[in-house]
Amino acid sequence: MGTIIRAAVLVATTLLVVGCGIGIMLPGTIYSQDGKVLSFQIEQAYRTGAVTALDPATGERFSGTYVGILERTTTLSSNFLSGQTNFAGTGFAGTATSTASGFGTGSVGSNIANATAYLAGDKGTVLTCEMLIEAGFSTHGIGKCSDNKGKNYRLQF
Repeated sequence: MGTIIRAAVLVATTLLVVGCGIGIMLPGTIYSQDGKVLSFQIEQAYRTGAVTALDPATGERFSGTYVGILERTTTLSSNFLSGQTNFAGTGFAGTATSTASGFGTGSVGSNIANATAYLAGDKGTVLTCEMLIEAGFSTHGIGKCSDNKGKNYRLQF
């Protein structure tokens, strides 16, 4: 019985991972200031994944990883209410005091992740890229890169 349950969990996990698109490489492009175009790929993953690029002019291949952080804002609120009621003239004598208090929290998240990628080339060039990634069924993003030689780039996928 335990083997059947483990197999079912394995199949369900595999379907979940494949269904969410984790591990799929999304195509993109990196454009330099001087018109050079590099092909780019980024892994559709949760928080961290692989990135690759290729400079077709020099044949330099880049590989590395990125990390993305989704911003979340949390708010806390509390309230205290106190009141007093006078029963004079109603056939009852006296006053009554009532109090109430409440506490709540709320959280709002974004589907835009701030991400940083580092790609090392096999010919010594290193790219550092800052990206904004919109998470979802059709993940895409934009960003800026710079290399260790002082060149600046634009990135999109």
